[in-house]
This record gives sequence, C-alpha cells and structure tokens, in this order.
Amino acid sequence: MSQSSALPPASPCNREKESPRWEDLKPSDIGLGQKVVFLIGGYAHYNCPYVWVREGHSLLGPAFEHADAMDVPVRLNTTQAWRNRAVAVWEIVAELVVAYASPSPSNPFEMRPGAVEDLPLMDALLASAGLAAFLREVHVSGTPYAPHVEPDLLRVLDFHFTRLPKAAPELASPSSSRMPSVGSVGSFSDSPASLRTPRR
Repeated sequence: MSQSSALPPASPCNREKESPRWEDLKPSDIGLGQKVVFLIGGYAHYNCPYVWVREGHSLLGPAFEHADAMDVPVRLNTTQAWRNRAVAVWEIVAELVVAYASPSPSNPFEMRPGAVEDLPLMDALLASAGLAAFLREVHVSGTPYAPHVEPDLLRVLDFHFTRLPKAAPELASPSSSRMPSVGSVGSFSDSPASLRTPRR
C-alpha cells in the first residue's frame, strides 16, 4: 500500500478500567468535571500528524459517538495544512481548544492567575523562562489569537526578571560579583614552567 493510498492510522480510544487509586475520587476532588482527552501523534509513514479523541466522545456530539468513528482521526485545518507548510504542535492544540471549548476562548493559551507565581522560586524561574519563549513565538506568529497572549507574556517576563536577582544574589549588583578582577589574574610570566615552550 502506497503512502498516498494508506488509510489514516487508528488509535483505540480509552476503554481501560480506571485505576483503583482513582476510583474513589469525585470530579470535584481533583478540580475536574467532564473532560475530553485528545491524543496528538505522528507516524513517519504518513508524514503528517494526526489527532484522535481518547476520551469524552459524548461531549463532542453524536458524530463522535458512532462506533465506526470513535477511533478515526479528527479532521483539523492544521493537520491538513501540514502538507503545505510547517505547522507547530501548539497550532494544533490551539485549534482544538478554540473548536471544542465552550465558550470558545479568544486566547487558547490564557494562563490562570498564579500559574507561575505559586511555584517554588527555581521552578518558577524555569517555568517563566520557558513560557516567555513560547508565548513570544505565539505572539509573533500572526494567528488571530496572537495579540491576546501579550498580557501573559509581559507578566511572565516581569516576574522572571524581578525574581531572578533573588535566585542569583551575585548578579544583583556589580560590587558583589565573585568574578576576579583583571588585576588579580596572573600574567603570562607567572605561568608554570611546565607550560612554557622549551628553548632549543
């Protein structure tokens, strides 16, 4: 079977029994109600990504509940565009959020308050740096929701550079730097004899 005529790969939806560890938990106990779980994956054979619904088919409408459709990849604009241009994974995530969240958000990557601030300092610095890089990529992407990520981008940048001196006190002021001054570094004449070029 050639690549062009190959059928899209099936990915079995989540039919496994819940772990006993989670059976006694109520949705309110973990802050989750009804949910839809998607799986994003790719195969070199098909040369493009696919998205499947792993859980929560009934929340997406009757078309997703049919037995023949439960394991079929979801058709998305971003996965179709993959054949013509480079598509970032976050574009696929954004399309899923905008298409299936209710109400549809103007910013699919909106951060909840305290998402970074509530973390331990070093974890918060790493998270804010990574988020700043990611949100900047979204902000300059030209997508319809790109302008809406700017407030969160500015917030994580401000947080990162405000807290960074607390994690690295030696960088807070030049006077407290531990780097040796130029005058304290030995000259070439002070180098060990073993490093000198022998005379001939």
